[in-house]
Amino acid sequence: MILGWGARRGIYGLLVAATLLIAPILWLVSRPSWRAARRLLVSDKYLEGTGYGGTRIRLTWDGVGEVEHFVRTSTRGPIRVLRLASIDRQREVTFDDRLPGFEQLMGLVETRI
Repeated sequence: MILGWGARRGIYGLLVAATLLIAPILWLVSRPSWRAARRLLVSDKYLEGTGYGGTRIRLTWDGVGEVEHFVRTSTRGPIRVLRLASIDRQREVTFDDRLPGFEQLMGLVETRI
């Protein structure tokens, strides 16, 4: 139906139709990595994650209310993910095993929490 609509409107219609068909697939493939922090700053009092959009989220060690460790499947194989959420669940820092020093960070979170 979308391609038929695009074909009736010429090359530009076909481009719009192709975008409408491909964009959701690209969104589904790239979505899991959007929430993961690309950089972490760890201190004695807090943990600060910086996402791909440049947003910084700071959680104090006392303010961590939930720790979730799970494995996510992707096209590149299984990815281990650690998610720290604040007590009120309004802020969260998520990072995965593609981040350098993931094992050391896992150990630090286990000792702090």
